[in-house]
Amino acid sequence: MEIVKKCEWCHKTFIAQMVTARFCSSKCCDHAYRYKRKMQSGKYTPVDGKTDLSTLSRRVDERKRFKESLKDKQFLSPSEAAKLLGVCRSTIYNYLWLHELKAKQFRGKTIIRRSDIEKLFDAAPSYKKRGNVQKGKKTQNEYYSLKEMMEKFKISKRTVYRRCEQFGIPQIVEGKRTFWRKEDVDVHFAELLVQYDLKDWYNAQQIEEIYGMKRSALNRYVLRHDVPRIQFQNVTYYSKNHIDNLKRLATMPDENYYTVQDIVKNSSFSTFQVRYYTKNEKLKAKRVNRLLLILKTDWDSFVAKYQANHLPEAPKPQELNPFYTIDEIIDKYKVKETTVYRIAKAQNIDVFTLGDKKCFPKAAIDNYFVKDNPSPELTQWYTCEDIQAKYSMTYNQVASFVCKHHIPRKYVGTKPYYSKLHVDKEKNILQPEDDYKTVEELMAMYQMTVHQVREVIRFYHVPKKKCGKYIKLCLHDFNRIIEERKQGIIPAKCDMMPQDSLSV
Repeated sequence: MEIVKKCEWCHKTFIAQMVTARFCSSKCCDHAYRYKRKMQSGKYTPVDGKTDLSTLSRRVDERKRFKESLKDKQFLSPSEAAKLLGVCRSTIYNYLWLHELKAKQFRGKTIIRRSDIEKLFDAAPSYKKRGNVQKGKKTQNEYYSLKEMMEKFKISKRTVYRRCEQFGIPQIVEGKRTFWRKEDVDVHFAELLVQYDLKDWYNAQQIEEIYGMKRSALNRYVLRHDVPRIQFQNVTYYSKNHIDNLKRLATMPDENYYTVQDIVKNSSFSTFQVRYYTKNEKLKAKRVNRLLLILKTDWDSFVAKYQANHLPEAPKPQELNPFYTIDEIIDKYKVKETTVYRIAKAQNIDVFTLGDKKCFPKAAIDNYFVKDNPSPELTQWYTCEDIQAKYSMTYNQVASFVCKHHIPRKYVGTKPYYSKLHVDKEKNILQPEDDYKTVEELMAMYQMTVHQVREVIRFYHVPKKKCGKYIKLCLHDFNRIIEERKQGIIPAKCDMMPQDSLSV
């Protein structure tokens, strides 16, 4: 919503930002303020006498009230101290941080004593003009101009001002030109006139051309190896002898030292392990051209000691890749990419990112797909549509049926197939009625308790069917399990059908 108001000074309409706004601009506000001051002091009287002072700026009254409130106030806040000194509040905080002004800091409140502000001016130092600049006329041939100093000493304008300020050389200003006394300049700038034999020095461009180093690499290199350097005519030169020796030493193979890469290549230690043991065992090493060299005798003695004391914990060679990529899983098990992610989420299989590919642990993926692999002896299969058509079942009934009776299945692509033998067996096509017994009948036949029978049923998934209000179990599978347990053989799951049942 726009707030349209009329300026109390120029009487123009404007859109106000606040409801309390009275003037259209700061200019009108200042005019009104000065006008009210003149009216209060009696310097000006309006001709018509109709001017209403209450409608003009309230700055005079506010400032007057503020000054009166500070008259007898001994303790001030940072905002009040800023208004008292005529600076902003951030400047007061800078004074506090630089310890130029004292204050007491409470939780959520900072108090400044008024007497501390007044004491700042009791022992104030004399005023010094900044820049050490003197105005006046120079005499003939006693001063250097800026241009003359740049040409004589082969330095930049920035270097001239920096060195003059560093050594406190006074300067004289004439109009727009600046001059420095020759006597002072020659004393402090004499080292810039020293002549160097540049045959013993490299500049940055020469090093880049000879050794193929970039400027950033060169700066790090000379700092790391403390290469001597000089500044001559605004150009940096580096010791030729030091650079050549360092580069020659880096290219010369040292027969008494191993590099980290050599140790990693010829042993089962990783780069991290080599550096870790070198530091912790305090092996003698040196660094040449960013290469870590380890003394051969020290390393060989450490390896012998390590193998003798920690042989079971010695690093082993890296195994083959223990991960499947997503493409390898799709090609091997003929499933969709979304199916792989759904299986990983359901089975809590970790997903890793190697490079730009998603990878899964081989063991977890193989266990999931192998555990449901059917027996190779099963050769006949039903599709879901075949079961629906043959037994007049809906899709949901088929899904519930195969899950409830643990029907072996296989996948061709993403389409499931179910074992014909097991489906027909559960539907009482291949198994006669006498092959099923109740729990009480099994207890009487094998002299077992009800808990023993239920343990066998639960662990080996013995096929069962519902006959009225009774649950009957497959006698053939139960008998096979009991016989194998008596012989000390671990019985197979009932999902893996025995050979004699396949020939029925």
